[in-house]
Order: sequence, then structure tokens, then C-alpha cells
Amino acid sequence: MESRSLNGRRQPDRVGFATTSRRSSRAQRPESFTPLRARQYVREDPELSSLLNHLDGRLADGDASHAVDHLLRVAAWAVRLTRGEPSIRLAISTALLHDAVNIPKDSPDRARASLLSAELAANLLPPLGFSNREVALAYDAILNHSRSRGTPPRTCFGCAFQDADRLDALGAVGMARSLATGAQLGREIACDSDPWAERRPLAPRTYTLDYVISELLPLPGLLHSPVARQEGWRRVHTMIQLLDAWGNELGFPLPARHNPLLHPEDASEPAG
Repeated sequence: MESRSLNGRRQPDRVGFATTSRRSSRAQRPESFTPLRARQYVREDPELSSLLNHLDGRLADGDASHAVDHLLRVAAWAVRLTRGEPSIRLAISTALLHDAVNIPKDSPDRARASLLSAELAANLLPPLGFSNREVALAYDAILNHSRSRGTPPRTCFGCAFQDADRLDALGAVGMARSLATGAQLGREIACDSDPWAERRPLAPRTYTLDYVISELLPLPGLLHSPVARQEGWRRVHTMIQLLDAWGNELGFPLPARHNPLLHPEDASEPAG
């Protein structure tokens, strides 16, 4: 596989863990990794720092929900869920590149975003010292992380990475990202006369609140690992608290049917 560096020059394949092993002396505890630690890790790695600077320019298109802070949050959970295997550096690099080609959610080409990001990653990762096997793991994880593509990851690394990305759609941060995306797409926040869709069908493309109810609250049931599902339901609890407060302020209390935590069959771990 021929690759190119960030400056466009051709680079030969480098098989092995030369760059990764150089950093193995740094004591890292994957289970306690945070976005701040992910940022520090990148800053201390000249190649990853250059990569992040390169991506920051590509992401400067006004999409607040897919900015650098999203990449670092996903990186932190990717490290935690993969337990740093095969390397912390690969988990972080995959996270930095997973939205490198960001096509708007309302575009008919949206499903191609993950493919284009995966192909870009396959070119950028070998010059950073990653082996062919590591590049293949990152390619699969990036290709199949998106719900819009509709294909499942084929590796344990890919499943963990998909969970990390989906977790960032939940909780207080997930609510903020949903509101930012809704504003960018021109959605209304909620139906003023029926915010909980009690007398109308849910319309997630019209109202952000409908999107949260129909697409995000059930999301923990689709996560792969017990650790991710536990964190997912914890974040849904936070979202329910926010929605409950929202409803009280609007004068429309949140209906129990929209709270998956009150329905054990909805909040249970999926089989397998």
C-alpha cells in the first residue's frame, strides 16, 4: 500500500510498531483515560499533533457537533473500551480521523462519509508508523462506525470504537450536540403545542426533541459491551433529568412512555 504524508509526499510502507513502542514507556491507565489526557497525549506526540492541526483546518466548517472536542472525547472512550489494545496511539489516531470527511447529515451522500474518512485514514496512518494490521483495524472501525452506513464493525476494536462514538451522542454533551446539529440543519427545537408527540407522529427531521426521543434515548440498547451499555444508560438518566426539567418549564410534563428507564424491557442489554 502506497501512502502519503501530510505534506503530500509519497512515503514507503513501514510495518511494525516503531513509533508506538517509542511511547510505551509512558505510564497510561486506559480505564481512566479522559479527553484532557487524550489532548495531552496528542500534544506530546509530534506526528499526532501535526495530524490534529491538519484535521482542525478540515473541520473548521461550522459543525460544532463534530469539532476537535468531539474527536478527543471519542478518543478517550476508545482508549477505555479497547483497554489500549493494540495500542493507545491507534485508538487515539482512529478517533482523530473518524470524521475527517464530514458530510452534512441531510446530504444524500451522508452514507459515504465514513468510507471517505476510512480511505483518508488508510493514506495518513502508515507514515505515522502504524503497521498494515493496525491500519486495517482503523479502516474497519472508521468505515463501520456510522449509523447512516448501516454496516456492523467486523472486529472487536471496531465494536469498541463504535460504542465510543455513540456514547458521545448521549448525556448532557449529547443533548448539546443534538441542539447544535438541529440548529445547523434548520430544525425547530420542539413542537410548541405538542412537544412530546402525544397527538402526532414523531418527526425527528423537523424537531430536535423528537430526534432525541426516537433516536438517542434507545441508543444504549445498541451498544456492544456491558461497560458501554452501563455508561450509556447512565447518560440517558442525565438526559431524562434534562427533558423532565424542560417539560416542567414548558408546562408539558415528560410522559412516562418516553422514559426508557421506566421500561426494563427497553433498557435491558441486547442478547449477544
